[in-house]
Order: sequence, then C-alpha cells, then structure tokens
Amino acid sequence: MTHSEQSRKWTVSMDLWMILAAVAIATLLIVIATEAQAQTLSVLHTFTGGGDGGTPYAGLTIDQGGNFSQVGNSGCVPESGVVLDSAGNLYGTTFLCGADNEGVVYQLTQSGSSWTETVLHTFEGFNDGGFPFGGLAMDRQGNLYGSTTEGPGGSNGGTVYELQPSGGSWIYSTLTALSGGGGPADAPTMDAAGNLYFTTAEDGNEGFGNVFKLMPSSGTWIYTDLHDFNANDGGYDPSGSVALDAQGNLYSTTAETSSSRWGEIWKITP
Repeated sequence: MTHSEQSRKWTVSMDLWMILAAVAIATLLIVIATEAQAQTLSVLHTFTGGGDGGTPYAGLTIDQGGNFSQVGNSGCVPESGVVLDSAGNLYGTTFLCGADNEGVVYQLTQSGSSWTETVLHTFEGFNDGGFPFGGLAMDRQGNLYGSTTEGPGGSNGGTVYELQPSGGSWIYSTLTALSGGGGPADAPTMDAAGNLYFTTAEDGNEGFGNVFKLMPSSGTWIYTDLHDFNANDGGYDPSGSVALDAQGNLYSTTAETSSSRWGEIWKITP
C-alpha cells in the first residue's frame, strides 16, 4: 500500500470516527435535555390564605383538556379532591371558611383560561352540620353527595347530605344524621344501584368506627350498619373511602389495629 493510499484510509477513518462521535454527542445532549425537562418543577400558584384559600392537603383532578384544579375560592382548607362532571365543571368541599366558618360546597366552571367559583352551599353548623372533611360523589343526574364531621346543633355524629340541581340553584337535603364520635372523613362510594357507602372512625356500637350503607327507597334513604369494628377483629379507626368490586365486596383500611399502630387492609363480603 502506497503512502497516498494509507493517508486516504486514515483520512476516511478519522472522518468516520468524527461522524460517530458527533452523533453520540448529539444523542447524549438530547437525553440530558429530556432528563432535565422531566425533572423541572414549575410553581403554578402560591396560595395566600386569603381569597384564594390555603393549606391544600389533597390532590388534583385533570380533565380531558389537561386542565386541573382542587380548591374553592370562598372556602379554605380543602381536605379532599374534586369530582368532574361531563361538562368539565369541578365540585369539591372545604373544611373551613364560608359565611359561618363551617365549610362550603363549591363548583368551579372554566371560561377561557380562568375559572369561576360558585358556592353551592354554605354550612351553618346548627341546622345542617358542618366541617365537611371528605369529598363528593356524583350520580348520573348530576346530584352531589357528601358528609360532614359535625352534626346539627354541634353534635359529633355528622351528617350525610345531597345537593340537587334545580333551575340554576341547588337544593340541600340531609339524608341522615349520625350518632357517635364523628361523621365520615372521606368521600362516599356509589354503586350502580345508587347506594352510598361510608366509613366512620369512631361511630358504631363499639366506638371504634363502622362501615355503613345508605340505600335510596321511595324518596327516603335506608341506613344499614354493615360492620362495627372492635378490639377483637383486629382493626379500628377506618377513615378512608371504600373500594367496590364487581361482586359487591368492599375494601378499605383501618389506621390502627389491636396489635399495632400500623393499620390493616380489610374486606367485607356481602
């Protein structure tokens, strides 16, 4: 091989290595840029504790357009998430604030890039209960269902309520007033028949919490106590919503057990 041929070979080899190196560097830069983008945090809103609320504990709901929200403007301390209707409106509760500082139920409606809040109900405490800790459930007719941790007149039992849309306003009804140490602390679960399922942390015959069902029947609601927790069945203080499978089995958790303070997962079979 002549010196000229060797030089050409060396030149081609160097050019190939330079091309491969350039491709590798470009790929690395793309990967680094992608990883950096995935780890970028952007603050979309900082709450002030005034007109925009404050201290959000729960997560967010995202609609089909990628919009999301959680809190109501005229309430404060939302402890739960929101539900979304077919039109993209958001519904939720706040634990405090409102006219009587007993919490509110609100609706958020999007218009362009902004959201308009409408307070659907302001809790008074004495007549309708107060301090709604849990979120809402919505049926096919657009009726909302939720609960309060305080009962009428300041009692500890709490209530279960319905909000029914009617001619541009909302009609509030108390479905049942509960006894015991506090009302449900999470959103109700609704089955295909319209029955509502709840847990309480301190209600029930033993005072360790219970699971109950409300069944609609000819304009009224029938209360059924499905299970009372006690020191012998291993768990107490159930505070979360229940999950319902196709066979009608209920699943949820207790915060503590008789043998430890770490809780358990339980199942109730019909």
